[in-house]
Amino acid sequence: MNRQKVYFSIAITAMLMIIASATSVLASEGGITGRTISGCSGNGCHSAQNTATTVSVQGLSGTSITMSPNETRTFTILVAHATQPKAGIDISVKNSGGSNVGTLAPVASLRLQAGELTHTTAHPNITGAGAPFTFTWTAPAAQGDYLLRASGNAINNNGNEDGDFWNFMNTVTITVAASSVTLNAPNGGETLCRGSQTNITWTSSISGNVKIEFTTDGTNFTEITTVPASPASYAWTIPTTQATGSTYKIRISDATNATVNDMSNANFSILSTPSIVTQPKSDSICTGSPIALSITTDNPTGYTYQWRKNGNIITGATETAYSITSATAADAGSYDVIITGCSPLTSNAATIIMNTAPAITSNPNDTTVCPGSAVTFSASATGTNLTYQWKHNNTSISGATNATLVLPTTTTADTGSYILVVSGKCNPAQPTNAAFLHFTPPPAINKQPRDTTVCLGEAVQFSVVGTGNGLTYQWQKNGTNIDGAQSSNLVIPSVSAGNLGSYTAIIKNSCNLTATSTAAILNARESVAITEEPRDTAVQTNLTATFNVRATGTDVRYQWMKNNINRPGDTLPTLTIANVKLSDSGNYKCVVRNLCGIIESSVAKLTVTAPPAGAALALSTGTVDFGCNKVKSTKDSILTNVVFNGGGQPLNVTAVTISGADMADYSIVSGGNTFTLAPNEKHTITLRFTPSSKTVKNAAIEFTSNSTTSSPKLVLTGKGCAGTITAFKENIGTIQVGAKLDTTVKICNTGDFNLVVSSITIGGTNAAEFTLGNLPTFPTVIKPGDCLTVGASCMPIATGIRSAEISIKTDEGDFTISLEATATPSTGVDEATTIMSGVSVYPNPSVGNVVFTGEVEAPMPINVRIFDGLGNAVYQTTIGVTSVGSFNFAWDGSSNGSNNSNGIYTALLTIGVQRVRVPFVILR
Repeated sequence: MNRQKVYFSIAITAMLMIIASATSVLASEGGITGRTISGCSGNGCHSAQNTATTVSVQGLSGTSITMSPNETRTFTILVAHATQPKAGIDISVKNSGGSNVGTLAPVASLRLQAGELTHTTAHPNITGAGAPFTFTWTAPAAQGDYLLRASGNAINNNGNEDGDFWNFMNTVTITVAASSVTLNAPNGGETLCRGSQTNITWTSSISGNVKIEFTTDGTNFTEITTVPASPASYAWTIPTTQATGSTYKIRISDATNATVNDMSNANFSILSTPSIVTQPKSDSICTGSPIALSITTDNPTGYTYQWRKNGNIITGATETAYSITSATAADAGSYDVIITGCSPLTSNAATIIMNTAPAITSNPNDTTVCPGSAVTFSASATGTNLTYQWKHNNTSISGATNATLVLPTTTTADTGSYILVVSGKCNPAQPTNAAFLHFTPPPAINKQPRDTTVCLGEAVQFSVVGTGNGLTYQWQKNGTNIDGAQSSNLVIPSVSAGNLGSYTAIIKNSCNLTATSTAAILNARESVAITEEPRDTAVQTNLTATFNVRATGTDVRYQWMKNNINRPGDTLPTLTIANVKLSDSGNYKCVVRNLCGIIESSVAKLTVTAPPAGAALALSTGTVDFGCNKVKSTKDSILTNVVFNGGGQPLNVTAVTISGADMADYSIVSGGNTFTLAPNEKHTITLRFTPSSKTVKNAAIEFTSNSTTSSPKLVLTGKGCAGTITAFKENIGTIQVGAKLDTTVKICNTGDFNLVVSSITIGGTNAAEFTLGNLPTFPTVIKPGDCLTVGASCMPIATGIRSAEISIKTDEGDFTISLEATATPSTGVDEATTIMSGVSVYPNPSVGNVVFTGEVEAPMPINVRIFDGLGNAVYQTTIGVTSVGSFNFAWDGSSNGSNNSNGIYTALLTIGVQRVRVPFVILR
């Protein structure tokens, strides 16, 4: 190789550095040519040939190949060595005379020099099979034999010739000649079987190898093998996994020149002998369901198929599967399939049986029973292989899997809705209509007894009208049963004081459920009775004569008579005759009457005399009646000109005093000191009445004077009065939990004076379950004998006796009236809270308007039914839901234009076969 010195120019220092010793022999880094025959030794180049270096043509097993004139072929020569890192090479193609022939062109790691190829300065690495040198050679047009030679060098890459190892490549003879090949068989129309052997034969002038391929589309080819062109035959064993088909062709070509080839003139087939892996299966299906038949073979795509029904070909059914989207009764029958491969094969027959879906033929009926009674629900349906499941309030009942459901003993928990879900071989499952189990409600009272006032001794009748089954009655007085009073009418033939009070009727039905009427008050008109008779009176002329009568009774009326002749206009308890004359003398009496009777007072004699000559003390009235006055309150009375000097001399009064048992309840405000009256002069006295207790108070005014006549007394009378309320217990009746029962309570003033009420409130153990209504504006006054009627309601939250107290604050203190109700378990719709599928209600409690919200998975109508606490349906509608997702529905709390009362309600929402129960409360 040529020696050369390598210099590096360093621009900054402009210094030349000698990087190798003057005595070193440098290797030719850029390669040299002309060494493919002589080798790399000698002429100052590398050392002797070394067989540790191997040089070979990649992919070539022999030492000769054939190419066509002007054919271009790519070659890769590998230079390998066990330890050397890099490689160099010289490549040539020459004729027998040693001249370069054809056209060499570098592809990788090579350059062209003097008609040969040698390595570039970028030596390729020796890795794996060796350092690759890739090039192309184009054969000349002239035919003949040409020699491909190469000498390769495994170098240590130190830049010097020492330590490198080179070797020759075995010469490859390239024969350039025009070649031909003709395929003889298979040439089209043959039917071959997988797993069998067939001979592929040809005629060719190719001296090397031929490549045999197959194709199914004439475009894409798969190699079968490459074999020597001679002998011109290859026994091909068709793989058992070979894809079956009828568009096969064989192509044979020069292994080194694909342009020299021949292909089958026509298609041939490769088939297999069918083998059934899975037979079509019989099935029983439902009308409208799909039919899916299939067969599995050892080579699903390698055969043709033809389905049949009842032995008749089904047009177009030529796949491994046959299906019917929606089966009808006409699709029942026997199905098989003919499989065609190397030989035909018929599958087993599959029988298709059509079933029917469940259909409800009769629904269970709503039932109303007494608690504890037995109940039977029944339904019927048609369909294939039916099964049954009863549900209570949309929850499955364990073990209830027959068409008939028997509940031997019912409790509150059993009330609500019942449906039977019938399932079968075919979907969908069918629910019956909901049947509701109600407990018989308490009796209803259509006509209440009324308050009655009669005279003692008269007859009275109370009546009540109720509805329900098997009603019985029990009348009570003041909450206590009346013996023998067990009809809808209560008759008292002769009312006595002991009969007065509060009367209620308890109505019981066949289930022993009760309803209690409102209380009717029996009051008596007090018969007239005279408690104070008029007295004989003697007065002087020109003075005032007074007669008094006092009577008790209800609505008492008075009529005074003189000598048994009525005095028109004198109809008050006191008869006053002013400026009496001698002609007024006579017998006086008062006729006292009311609705309960008539009575006459005793006769009182009036004597009118002429005035005496001396002083004479006379009174204008003999009695002062203060009437009914509130206990401990003060009432003044001015007695104008009450004292009169009826004589002819001055009257000296030295003392005015009060006497009698109740004198402490009276006092003189003015006019009680000593005084002197001239003849015919009059004197005024003011008196005060302050009753200390509730009773009649009697006293008298006495005068000490120089009167020549007997000094009269001024009689004082009055009554201490007070309003009062007699305590009693009001039984509202029997009511179911969660329901509301209304009644009225009469708060009566049983005293004899106005009662001022400042407040009425509810309290007691279960006060939260009671409410009052129709209260007056406070303060309010209840007159004696009058009643104030207020509303009372009970809405219990638990069973048993529920009690409360009405507290009445008055000016006479506090009074209480007891309230009581009996709460029984709720009936009709069950009270269990069941919120499903996101369904909810708000607001809850509500003053009337409620909104239901929820989610649905598919558009469908929703039926809404709303039941009150007794299980009675109060509202029903259907809402349309047109899209998946949320829905809402509002109800204004009314039925038939009227607001529903306070209480517990349950909404039953039916969505397809699902029922959702939502309880809520209306509390206005």
